Amino acid sequence: MASNQSVIFSLPLVGSVIGGLLASPLNFHFGRKLPLYVAYIVSMGGGLVQVFAPDLGSFIGGRSINGVALGLANATYPL
Repeated sequence: MASNQSVIFSLPLVGSVIGGLLASPLNFHFGRKLPLYVAYIVSMGGGLVQVFAPDLGSFIGGRSINGVALGLANATYPL
C-alpha cells in the first residue's frame, strides 16, 4: 500500500488541474449554474465510487473523478 501512496495523493491534483482547464469553456458556453451542478453531481458519483471501491484501482479512479469535479467547482464558484 505504501508504494501506491504517490498515485493516491497525486491523481486528485491532476484531476483538479483538468477540471480547472475545463471550467473556462464550460462557463463560456453554459454559464456558471450548470457547470456547478455538474461538478456537484460528479463529485457525489466520485465519492460513491470511493466508498464502495472493491479494489485500489477503483478507489484511485473515484479520487480522480472527485479531483476533476473539485477543479471545476473551484474555478467556477469564485466568479
